[in-house]
Amino acid sequence: MSKFTIARLRKDGTVWLLILYLLLSVIVVSASFYQIKQQELQRHTRGLYDPNPLSFTINDHDQSIDWRHLNTAKSFTTFNELGKMQGKGKDYDLRGIYFHKSTYIPPIISGRFFQENDFYRDKKLAVIGKSVDKSEAKDGQNGYVQQNGKEYYVLQGIKYQIIGTMGTSYASKINDTILFNLDAIEQGKPVESNAYVMNIGSNPISNGLLQFRDSEVSVNVIDRGDLGVQRFLSMDVYQLVIFLLLLLILVSLTLLFTQYWLGKKSTEIRILWQLGIPIGRAYQRYAITLVLIASGCYLLVGLLSYWWLPRYLQNPQAGMMHTLHLIVGYGLILLSAGISMWLSFRKSIRQRLKKG
Repeated sequence: MSKFTIARLRKDGTVWLLILYLLLSVIVVSASFYQIKQQELQRHTRGLYDPNPLSFTINDHDQSIDWRHLNTAKSFTTFNELGKMQGKGKDYDLRGIYFHKSTYIPPIISGRFFQENDFYRDKKLAVIGKSVDKSEAKDGQNGYVQQNGKEYYVLQGIKYQIIGTMGTSYASKINDTILFNLDAIEQGKPVESNAYVMNIGSNPISNGLLQFRDSEVSVNVIDRGDLGVQRFLSMDVYQLVIFLLLLLILVSLTLLFTQYWLGKKSTEIRILWQLGIPIGRAYQRYAITLVLIASGCYLLVGLLSYWWLPRYLQNPQAGMMHTLHLIVGYGLILLSAGISMWLSFRKSIRQRLKKG
């Protein structure tokens, strides 16, 4: 690009418009990263539960349950709360887990997390938090053991092979949690527990009955309220305030810079009007230019953000969440640009009518 072109773009305000939309794009990307990180923090402090999970107890715990036959086509995750076990200076949460299709995967320090094909395959597996004590347990006691180069966690005399270690760099519940595949827990019944928690989009319980494809299980629903950080902060209000602030910033900056840019075009608009060219046609051309500039800057910053994404956010679901945030952000930017152009157009029409 020649110095003459750069000088011309600076003179008519286009350079400042480019800077504006690069800045707004960075703001949207930063807000997306922040929101995803906050959601991860909340989930970790809740111990992998959703903000408002479905909690219930099963009235007949001896009834055989096959979670593969739950009457839903959507993904879900079921936890069986097995209680706590005393460790060195702290208690560990013991839980069974089963998921269908997909689930939230916590940060994995070593090994791997459960996969869907780990369930109902006669496997006994465990994923432990990074703070779980790894000193050898004595014979007949619950705890960590090593045999033949493999790691196991013994619970009520049953060995579960440790396939992964999860944890965060900050204090969270998952650091002190041990997860077992739920089918092995329920088949062996090493700990009697009828307390369950489900992360699921649609409630499969109707009239106190948990609906399976060929059967029903009598349950008692429990209202636990909000969990984790959400117990102390109204996160819905918090998220709404952030969204409104972001919208205010987008609209305000867009209005300010667009008015400045169109002010630089006032002489050109006046000449076109005097030549008999409708003002609407001129503003249509400016609107196209504005959309192209905004889209180009947003696309550039958005693509660069995907290069940074895996370095900042380890969760596999972060990519989809970030994409949704970018789509919403792009819509907000176009909306604010449209509002700004419409206000400028109305102002210009009023001025021309006053001059006759």
